[in-house]
Amino acid sequence: MNRIVNSLIKVDLHIHSEYSKKDGDLVSNNTKENIPILMEKLEKEKVNMIAITDHNVFNFDLYDTLVNNMSLCKTLQSILPGIEFDVFENGARFHVIAIFDDTNKDKLKDIEKILQKYKFDNKEKKPNAYKFSTFRSIITDINLNVVLIAHQKSGIRVENQNENLAGVGEEQFDYIVNCEYFDALEFRSGRIEGILKSYQNEKDLKNMRYITGTDCHDWTVYPKQKKTDKSDIRYSYIKSLPTFKGLVMALTESRRVTTAYYDIRKPYLDKISLNIKNQVVDLELSSGLNAIIGDNSIGKSLILEYLYNPKLTKIDKTRKEGYKRYCESKEISVVPIDQKLLKSIHFDRQGNIRKLFQDNNSLNNYPQFQKHFNDLIIDSYDAIFDKYIDRVLNKIKNNYQLKNAKRNLNFDLDIPADVEDNNYQLHAVSNIVCKTKDYSQIIDNIKNVLNQLKKLRDTKDLLEEDIKIINLSIEKYQEMKKKYEKLKIDEKIHNSICSTINKVFESHEKAVNKIVQDQERKRNNFNTDLISFQQRIVDYIDKINTKNEDILFDYKDILIKQEENPLNGYIFITRTVVSKITSEIIEDILMYPFSNNNKLSYLSKVDNDNFIDSCADTKIKKYLDEGKDINIAYKQCVKDYVKSDILKIDYAILKEEDSELSGNSPGKNALIYLDLLSYDLNNKMYIVDQPGDDVSQNKITSDLIDIFRKISDKKQVLFITHKPELVVNLDVDNVIVLKNDEDGIVAYNGALEYQDENINILKDIADTLDGGVDVIRKRWKRYDKRNNSKN
Repeated sequence: MNRIVNSLIKVDLHIHSEYSKKDGDLVSNNTKENIPILMEKLEKEKVNMIAITDHNVFNFDLYDTLVNNMSLCKTLQSILPGIEFDVFENGARFHVIAIFDDTNKDKLKDIEKILQKYKFDNKEKKPNAYKFSTFRSIITDINLNVVLIAHQKSGIRVENQNENLAGVGEEQFDYIVNCEYFDALEFRSGRIEGILKSYQNEKDLKNMRYITGTDCHDWTVYPKQKKTDKSDIRYSYIKSLPTFKGLVMALTESRRVTTAYYDIRKPYLDKISLNIKNQVVDLELSSGLNAIIGDNSIGKSLILEYLYNPKLTKIDKTRKEGYKRYCESKEISVVPIDQKLLKSIHFDRQGNIRKLFQDNNSLNNYPQFQKHFNDLIIDSYDAIFDKYIDRVLNKIKNNYQLKNAKRNLNFDLDIPADVEDNNYQLHAVSNIVCKTKDYSQIIDNIKNVLNQLKKLRDTKDLLEEDIKIINLSIEKYQEMKKKYEKLKIDEKIHNSICSTINKVFESHEKAVNKIVQDQERKRNNFNTDLISFQQRIVDYIDKINTKNEDILFDYKDILIKQEENPLNGYIFITRTVVSKITSEIIEDILMYPFSNNNKLSYLSKVDNDNFIDSCADTKIKKYLDEGKDINIAYKQCVKDYVKSDILKIDYAILKEEDSELSGNSPGKNALIYLDLLSYDLNNKMYIVDQPGDDVSQNKITSDLIDIFRKISDKKQVLFITHKPELVVNLDVDNVIVLKNDEDGIVAYNGALEYQDENINILKDIADTLDGGVDVIRKRWKRYDKRNNSKN
């Protein structure tokens, strides 16, 4: 028998023999002698596993004969012992097929004796039925692992249930199905399969499972129920080994049972080869889920590392040396994966996924996520922020102007005397003109005449009488000379007086003009100062009367649109830290550079003089150090704060049904990371060391198991785990077990249900993994149906 499942098993667990006495002639052809006929029919239908289930009876001799003749059917791999019980409960009668564990033949031989101890309980028109309590007692006494399959060959709500489980009533039916007492419901036709699935979805009955059976009463017309049967026959296929334990594992995992056959794909990597003490151990791999479990420190991580990375690159020196020493001490080596296959294998060593997300880095930093986020353009909001930033700066500027206007009222106004007393200045105008007669020339001429007269008088031979005349003339000329000399002196005196008077008048006029000019200048200055003073008063009145509107008087909340990219059930969201900028937030933004105050009312105290001092050094200093003006520094500081804290780009990945408020924890990111791997068609295989370590315990059951199933639907998976849920509940296809014994390391593999003389995979899980026993018990239904649950 194969250790892992390579193909689906076609099953029919409801075939009758001649020992179904209540069916009379219908089963007359189903004798030991006709076993070859049944085998021929089964081979024609390519059936792999069957059970003979007669009404309320088990004939070991027939069962044993069938098993011994199984070779007559080339396709048949297993025959399981079974019984179809007639049971009644809550006034209703229904059929239950019990399929027993076939590994203990001695107990199988005892079944006939046990059944003989019990009598039917009903006395109705249709006898030969057990109470449900009696039926449970029979199952307990048989003391074998058992699978129970209840008939449900019609819809749940039809009036005539005809010995179906739903005859107990809808409420009781739901209760029984939910408590998982029955492992499956049996139906025959595809139409009923659809009805049952609809009912399951309607009632959310997660534990409701199905399987088909031919209910053949005549081997000669198999797979028909009888010669007159015209109903369509639907076979079930189970993904399990052809054993009772395989059936149990299939019926406790609905994904393992189907009515449509499919081929199991070939594995990308078909085996792991180990050399242990010069002995080659080939560990077969399934194309689906392969889990490696084993004793602590036995080298599970080492095997994956050498398998994928034989040169041990990109791992720390200490671990590398430890791996080498361990391999030498245990005499073990790993055959690495063919280099040609590596390009289609994705490998996450232990802690890789946790390391990706533990630092809460932006999701956009991870290549697996980065390509799925759309860009978000936030520059369009700059104009809005600029508007209110400019208002703040204008407010500060206006404060400064008001302060200056008030300060300008402290002004000295000099009032000129002439403005106060109406003084007048006397102007003196001189009209005295100096004489300009030239008496010197006359005097000089007279002197010349006198000299000539004297010369003439002294002339010889001059007559006396002429001398007298000349002396008289000299006397007259001398008088004339004196007269003109006096006139000259008078003129000089006159001119001297005139000059003096004119100088006095000129000096006075200059003094008057200077006084007038000074007064004019003072009046002009006064007039100018008066106008300036009046303007200062007007300016101050204008400033104090200027309407001081609130900076946010027209503010409306700003909604920041986010970018969304739906992908594979997730929404990749590019958004800002703050999605809605309210008036409170914009106030915080505008006041960010200021120290210890976040209210806009504080701005009434800020002006150009104290602007810098009002700001916090830690926020504004670096901008001033760059040589910026305080206004430019403030503006840049605010805008940088908006970008870094308000409109900072944030990335989130949500499931489509998640709330917008839900965040991305490292564990959640790890789940998304793993989930997206299932859609990565570039890789044919995924190898990961202990993925459960990166996910919370409750998320393993609710999310991680489903994600790994999705991954395995599209690629081969090989992983190490110490979580039993990731082996049993995930329902892995292949378990690789590593153990230490006296001779060193022992390695083998098999499906969950695999068991032989030396290997029992479920027992290895229970013994190796903490909590493995409890997980297996929840899966292994025998503990609900037997009193001695420890067997």
